[in-house]
Amino acid sequence: MKLALVSLSNEGARLARRLAERWPSCDVFLHASVTAMPQAKRFDRVVELTQELFSAYEGLVYIAPTGAIVRAIAPCLKHKAVDPAVVVVDVGGRWAVSLLSGHEGGANELAVEVAN
Repeated sequence: MKLALVSLSNEGARLARRLAERWPSCDVFLHASVTAMPQAKRFDRVVELTQELFSAYEGLVYIAPTGAIVRAIAPCLKHKAVDPAVVVVDVGGRWAVSLLSGHEGGANELAVEVAN
């Protein structure tokens, strides 16, 4: 699965680093204000980034508030058969939620992998 990890904070970047160890071929995107992981790709607005990533990746893992991600993915939604798996994780790493394309897109399985 072509996977992107996205975080808005330094706290989330620490978790993204741990997840990237599990998936070495994933791409990591961090908000421009984040100082961790200088090798990660940077972005200014999560809504614009999501529009770029939505059709380019099979799985998107956001380490961010769920509400912000719902707003970011809403304009991109097409159909459960073509939308990528979207998982949202809290910055503390306590919860991994299958947000979109759970069954058809593999987000349910991805959420379990992220949680483990």
